[in-house]
Amino acid sequence: MDAVGRGDMPEQSWRVLLEYMRRVNPTLWELFGSLFDAQIERFLEAKSIAIAVRDLTPEQMAALDAVLDANRGNEMEVSGVSLPDFRTLLYKMGAVEDLSNVTIGFTIEGANTLSFNARVAGKTDPLQWTGWAQVPRLGSK
Repeated sequence: MDAVGRGDMPEQSWRVLLEYMRRVNPTLWELFGSLFDAQIERFLEAKSIAIAVRDLTPEQMAALDAVLDANRGNEMEVSGVSLPDFRTLLYKMGAVEDLSNVTIGFTIEGANTLSFNARVAGKTDPLQWTGWAQVPRLGSK
């Protein structure tokens, strides 16, 4: 288990991580809240949704910009693990400036943990922010 996921993390590291969550998590709710009805229906059916950045509405793009820049200029470190802003991470992963080669999405992990992810085309590992929200358990149909 990495340093960020350990329960024995020093208190100062927890404080930094909580500050990071305070900055990022509300912006993720705004982005999730910008999904329109058909997207929510797809998400509920599959417990996951992926949307190409080039297909986002202007409102959704503004919400994504807020997520990507939530920590811009305030990079932090927790137990040796860097927490830079998401936009910088995507560029380092190969995203082009207009993010046209990026797909974003939301997934329900396990029974009810909501995760945000952003994937650069051609890359296997997404940028992921797991567990920023709990959702009601969705029953199977």
